[in-house]
Amino acid sequence: MIPVISSFLHEVRYIIFFYIIGDLISTQAALRLGAYEANPFLISFTIAVILKLVFLILLFVVYRSLQQRKLSWDICRHSIAGIGVIATVSNMLVILWGSSLFQLAGVV
Repeated sequence: MIPVISSFLHEVRYIIFFYIIGDLISTQAALRLGAYEANPFLISFTIAVILKLVFLILLFVVYRSLQQRKLSWDICRHSIAGIGVIATVSNMLVILWGSSLFQLAGVV
């Protein structure tokens, strides 16, 4: 089981870096500067961490189920990592310029 977990953690390293760590840290920094959290499920840092860990566990289940479908797994993990990059960049823009990526793009 350890090699499977090790392989999983290697394959989701960008998800861990951007979607989990990057988003959590940059969100907290933005909140401390007066920004607000748009996601109603993330009402505290503790809840955000718990939800991210639950997500990682569920992603492991998906990883195990898609081991025979490499393309599907690659699309899944790259999409999630991309969302993490967008979330982290958006939070960093809030920190630096006071507006999110979506506000600067005129989406919200």
